[in-house]
Amino acid sequence: MSKRCEECQQNKLAHGEDTAKFHFSYECHRGFCSITHVKSSDSMEVKAAIKLWERFESNGLRYTSLLSDGDSEAFLDLNEGKIYGRQVEIKKEECVNHVSKRMGTDLRQT
Repeated sequence: MSKRCEECQQNKLAHGEDTAKFHFSYECHRGFCSITHVKSSDSMEVKAAIKLWERFESNGLRYTSLLSDGDSEAFLDLNEGKIYGRQVEIKKEECVNHVSKRMGTDLRQT
């Protein structure tokens, strides 16, 4: 998933986003544009997690633990969406680097 396309960016810089030349160029390029997500980066993380977990299940795999940072929206959405049904709860495993970073920050602030 990507919020950026190098070709679109170059055309914006060269022609300006509101010009006819840019719009014509974009129409020719639209089928090949690498922008696949236009909302926030947080929502992209959630969308990507759901897409990946659904793909795993379609290949006969089920993951029941998610390794993530402390404020993962993806974890909440995977559990709330009951991606594997009501009987399967996904557990969150804390990334050691994020835990140690938060502990260090908390200790320095006290």
